[in-house]
Amino acid sequence: MRVLVRVMLLPVAALALMAAAAPGLSIGGFRSAHFGMDESSVRHAIESDFKLGFGDIVAGTDMVQQTNDLSVTVPGLLPGAGRARVDYVFGYQSHQLIEVNVSWAETADPANAPPALLRAGSTLQAYFEGESFPPGSAAVNMALPDGTMLLFRGTDVGGHAVLLTLSGPISKPGKDGHVTMTPALLSLVYAANPANPDVFKLPSGAF
Repeated sequence: MRVLVRVMLLPVAALALMAAAAPGLSIGGFRSAHFGMDESSVRHAIESDFKLGFGDIVAGTDMVQQTNDLSVTVPGLLPGAGRARVDYVFGYQSHQLIEVNVSWAETADPANAPPALLRAGSTLQAYFEGESFPPGSAAVNMALPDGTMLLFRGTDVGGHAVLLTLSGPISKPGKDGHVTMTPALLSLVYAANPANPDVFKLPSGAF
C-alpha cells in the first residue's frame, strides 16, 4: 500500500504556533545521554539505555563538520515501527555531546514502511504537543521547501531544540499544483545549540 502525504508550501505566517501552559520544560538530551557528556559517558548511557555491548556501538567522523559520533541500531524503540538508528554527535571543539539524531528509514528496515512511518510520526507529534514548551516556541505541520514535512519543532528556555520531520520521494505537481510525498524517513533531532552548533567552520575572510 502506498501512503501519500499531501504537501503544500506554506508561508511562515501560516505556521500553527502552540502556546503551552508552563515554560519550565528543559531538553537535556536523549534518555540517559545528556548534552555536555564526553564519549565515555555516552557509551555507558547507551549500554544502560538499550542493553547493548561495546561492540554494538559504531564510532564515526563527519569529515566536513569534523565532529565525531557514536551510532547504534535499536529495535522496538517506538511501538509499531521497525529498527531505529540513533546517532550521538560530539562537538568539534568541546568533544562533548551536542546532538542526538534518531531515525527510522524504510531502506534500513522494511518494517519502516510508509504507513508505519506515518503512524510513528503522528504518535511522536502528539507526544511533543503534550509537552510544556514555552508559549510561542513550538511549531507544527509545516511543509519545507524541499518537500519535507515539519511535524514538530520546539525550543526550551535555554535554546535547546527538538525537531521532528517526515520526508520521502516527491511526486510531480498535479493539475491542481499540489505534490505528494511518500514517507520514507522519519527523523527526530535533539540539539543543544541549533543556532550556533559546535562544528568546524572556516573563519570569515579566510578565502
